[in-house]
Amino acid sequence: MKRNNGYIDLNDYFGKIKHKNKWHNYDFLLNGIIEPSMYMDSHYWVKISGKKYYFKPTNYPYHEILGYFIAKYLGFNASFYDLAELKNIDHKVVKGVISESYRKKNAKYINGTELLGEYYKEQPEMVKDMGLTDSWVDCYEGPNFLDMNNLEIIWQALEYRYRNQKNVNIKVMMDDIIEKYIFSILTRTNDFGAQNWEIEESNDGVKICPLFDNESIYFGSDVTAALSVGFQDNDQSIRESLKKFLTISSQEYIDLFIKKYEFLKLEDFLILIKKVEEHLQVIIPREIKDELVNIFMYNRKEIAEVLEELNLKPKGR
Repeated sequence: MKRNNGYIDLNDYFGKIKHKNKWHNYDFLLNGIIEPSMYMDSHYWVKISGKKYYFKPTNYPYHEILGYFIAKYLGFNASFYDLAELKNIDHKVVKGVISESYRKKNAKYINGTELLGEYYKEQPEMVKDMGLTDSWVDCYEGPNFLDMNNLEIIWQALEYRYRNQKNVNIKVMMDDIIEKYIFSILTRTNDFGAQNWEIEESNDGVKICPLFDNESIYFGSDVTAALSVGFQDNDQSIRESLKKFLTISSQEYIDLFIKKYEFLKLEDFLILIKKVEEHLQVIIPREIKDELVNIFMYNRKEIAEVLEELNLKPKGR
């Protein structure tokens, strides 16, 4: 499809498709639009070549694309992203990203908010011990986004939901969640709330969905851990969170973190940035690349200091 400075021109694409959707009352929505997202204005579900994609505006478009390339390089399951531009209902061109939906027609999807909320409501004694309120609201300041969204309680919540389903492998699901934690530390992600991960339930089994919404990678040097290790850790720094993770984790997860850390060195990071540029057929602005590299190096140095403090020496490739 046609690109404008790296962005797929969805307006040009949809302009060539005969309009068949009659569901809406707007006099504008472009051909091919399925529906506006309930999440936020200017977020849309669109259909491209028969496949469903999610479009969202972003101020950090290259971060989202780079996040996919990093995850793929590290061997983590992630949703593919691309740059795109689309006119909204106000006839304004909105620049953003698109990602193909991983959802299947005959499957059920539960995001982290729902899972943790369900567990929260069914555990009054735990809530009391935590010092949380008996009632909660589904918002970004709610306990399911902050206090509950950590590795320890996610494990408990998974065990609770699937307590009567012997065919569900909680360990495999937690391995996927821990991979997401490792990704968030290696990319210095500052946003990985309970709404940013999902579970798929289908006739094929139960599993954690791919990584998505990675625009907050390498967002800055002064950020807190996006996904906590334990209760009341939601405001921990990257350094303190990683230190706790490496202190309480089994050797399996310590080795996994060190392996992925060693695998993503500066030369690899620069190659991945180049791959993003080749895919988009555009050169990322120098100031954006410099910021990404500077934060990458800052993060890598901080991780190295934690490993040294805990006497955990990388083995190298």
